[in-house]
Amino acid sequence: MKANKILVLEPVAEAGIRLMRDAGLDVVDVSKATDDERQSQLADATAVIIRSGSQVDEEFMAKAPHLEAVARAGVGLDNIDLVAATRRGVAVMNTPGGNATAAAEHTMALMLSVARHVAPAHGSLAEGKWDRHRFLGVELAGRRLGLIGVGRVGSLVASRAQAFGMEVWVTDPFLSDDKAASMGVTRVELDRLVAECDVLSLHLPLTEETKQLINAESIARMKPGTILVNCARGGLIDEDAVAAALESGQLGGVAVDVFPQEPPKSSPLLGHPRVSHTPHLGASTQEAKENVSLTLARALVALFRDGDFSSVVNLPFGGADLRKMAPLLDLAQRLGRFQGGLLLGAPQRVELELATDDSEDPAPLASAFLTGLLEVVCGPEVNAVNAQLKAEEMGITLSHGRRPGEPDFPRLLSTRVSDGTHMHGVDGGLLAPHTPRIVRVDGQWMDVEPVGDLMVLWNQDRPGVLGKVATLLGSRNINVGELRMGRDPQASQAISVWQVDQPIELEVKLALKEIAEVEDVRQVRLGAKRSRRV
Repeated sequence: MKANKILVLEPVAEAGIRLMRDAGLDVVDVSKATDDERQSQLADATAVIIRSGSQVDEEFMAKAPHLEAVARAGVGLDNIDLVAATRRGVAVMNTPGGNATAAAEHTMALMLSVARHVAPAHGSLAEGKWDRHRFLGVELAGRRLGLIGVGRVGSLVASRAQAFGMEVWVTDPFLSDDKAASMGVTRVELDRLVAECDVLSLHLPLTEETKQLINAESIARMKPGTILVNCARGGLIDEDAVAAALESGQLGGVAVDVFPQEPPKSSPLLGHPRVSHTPHLGASTQEAKENVSLTLARALVALFRDGDFSSVVNLPFGGADLRKMAPLLDLAQRLGRFQGGLLLGAPQRVELELATDDSEDPAPLASAFLTGLLEVVCGPEVNAVNAQLKAEEMGITLSHGRRPGEPDFPRLLSTRVSDGTHMHGVDGGLLAPHTPRIVRVDGQWMDVEPVGDLMVLWNQDRPGVLGKVATLLGSRNINVGELRMGRDPQASQAISVWQVDQPIELEVKLALKEIAEVEDVRQVRLGAKRSRRV
């Protein structure tokens, strides 16, 4: 494993740092350093660990030319430029489940605080007053809670609110009716939810579409006295409109854990008697901090030690069980490298077809294949994150699909690549569950282990040709570890794949082409047994 510098820019629990160091990663914790010291460490950082206080944009990434991964200790990704990261091939990770319980419990805490005036009552009593009548509250039981967004945190809030006797309505374009029914919640459109609920709680990312979702117009449609809770992102609400609604009584109370600018300097909600506010404490529990730290640490170790992209959020596909598909993904990437070695010009068209009776999605395999192919064409800056984007920018046409499995190869991956002049077909399969093999090259069957340095040779199918080639290689002190051959007697042509102990120099390839029966020679470099996979 190559040395990787993991730069911790914002505090995470020591358990995760210890796990990464035990796995051999070089972890540098600058979370308590000055801004200048943190900036100076970016120059050779391979990965950074951040929370909500760092903005990872093009300017940031320009200062970190070796950056390969950004790990966000938290759910939201609005402080990371995903488009710029994807173009750079920077893997982006977050921890969607690590602090969900903490955030849900904090949401309930603030909801109760507003309903029962906990914060102002506490302050009043601390001043020596005993004003019980002033802080008459409301009960949550029997009231209708509207959840805008029902991801991990929203789902946990729903179950806890139901335990308090609340009726729960939800709006979320990604929530199916079946899932809503299993949760015991009512799925409605946003306008109806805003207009008919007693308490509203936000659980959304901050995007251009959701920015200031709660504004003067939406507040005007709410029931008078509605309670608003925001533990998601500060920019989801228009603070001036919310403050005005508190003064008019349209909003009965507000709870916020997040602000558009943190720390807030001029928020109209700060200090308001009917606002319960906390300094972004949603994930601030001992359990959540440790869970998040360990989750990120395991993801970074998997990425840098095993080449495992399973925790990366900016891959060009989603929903696949990448760990289960690992052997096929490794095979696809090796087939891509093999095809890249056969090219004479830039690839123009790529076709991939998975023959299987199982339900594997070919989309991740197409991405892994493109990664291997474009590593040969473009260099090592290509990875699973940006391979598909680079292919689009290069004008490469990609198609992929599935077909039923074949009797001899229940999981066969067929690939075809055209450079505009030549089209090569290379098929690969798995012997046993995890052993990759190239089984067909340009229609001719063979059995090649896709590792190390390979020489691919096309020749006329005549006696003595392989002997001439072997003699020439021996005269150049090139050792042959293995030779595999496929032949088409009707076409009088043969293809052979030679596993050699070192790369074939240009002078050797030219000498091989001078053999009368040799039609073409290519060199393919596939690396060690384990490929850096998706």
